[in-house]
Amino acid sequence: MKLNKKIKIEQIASNDQTRHVITAPFLEVENGKGNLIATNGQGLVVVPVELSKNDVSGHVSIQALKASRKEKNLEPSLECLEKTISLQDGSSLPRIDLGNFPNWRQVVPNQEGKTLRRVALNAEMLFAIASAMGTKGVILEFDAENFDQAPIQVIPTSSGKHNEEKPACHDAFGVIMPIRLS
Repeated sequence: MKLNKKIKIEQIASNDQTRHVITAPFLEVENGKGNLIATNGQGLVVVPVELSKNDVSGHVSIQALKASRKEKNLEPSLECLEKTISLQDGSSLPRIDLGNFPNWRQVVPNQEGKTLRRVALNAEMLFAIASAMGTKGVILEFDAENFDQAPIQVIPTSSGKHNEEKPACHDAFGVIMPIRLS
């Protein structure tokens, strides 16, 4: 499997060891196509990948993904066999089996026949605004008629986790401008 060096899908994998099946990304091989999927139960990322001829479905350890990015001048490449993961430098790691990965397709919204609105945001700026307000969760409020051009208000809220601390200041707010779609 080939993966762009900028992609760090393991960042969305769960840290909750009681949900061990989602603590590592999963390579799905179907009909000659591949997807690398990770979830923490609140967010999901699906990245199409170019497969190697011997890749098979299964979990891909975070250790293997990080090791694949260490080769400075090469795009990360892993061969995901049934029992091992082979790296470009010739080394290999054991393939972990964490059980059946959840059916990720059932949580992807069906948008067929719906009127959709899109707004593009700079994710780093949104994270910086949230951090500046001392919160891990945000509410975005925007003008429904001018949503892709008008400033968007960013309001702190809890992140939805049951043990999450409250925002540092409920009365704080931020503003972010949408990125223009061309």
